[in-house]
Amino acid sequence: MMTLILLVLATIGLLFFLVAAIRGRAASVTSIADLKDRTRAIDLAAFRNLINPAEEQYLRETLAPHDFNQVQRERIRAAIAYVDAVADNAAVLLRLGEAARRSANPQVAELALLLVNNALRVRAYAICTRTRFYAALVLPGIHVYPPTVTRMYEQLTGSASRLGYLQNSAPIQRTVPIL
Repeated sequence: MMTLILLVLATIGLLFFLVAAIRGRAASVTSIADLKDRTRAIDLAAFRNLINPAEEQYLRETLAPHDFNQVQRERIRAAIAYVDAVADNAAVLLRLGEAARRSANPQVAELALLLVNNALRVRAYAICTRTRFYAALVLPGIHVYPPTVTRMYEQLTGSASRLGYLQNSAPIQRTVPIL
């Protein structure tokens, strides 16, 4: 009986941890203007280059095995930093979407719900991708190619841009470069 109680408590604790990890700890964001100080710019082209299987194959063929392993570990560490930035930005956009869901404009509220759902999905994928990258650090033979994260992040930033347009009735040129 005691084992069952401990198992239930551990499961509840794990669920609480996962929900907190996916939702993030971003500060309150109420408008697109708040994004500038709360997000990090991400160079998606550089990130894609880091996770490109053809680039990895080229390095594997041109470098000595020891050198390749060192370079690959550095590339994975850099990719982890990109994934962390994606997850952090998604947490901020999640807060933006939560604030916009309370809008009186039904189009804004609907797009805000889409933004929230996309942000949650990006955060969940980022957590999984980060775990796979850490596994690749420990086991160098593992190949990690997470193009889903970059694609989903682009969709997320597109939703944020459309939300900014709807809220302000004018194009927001700086939204995507901020992210």
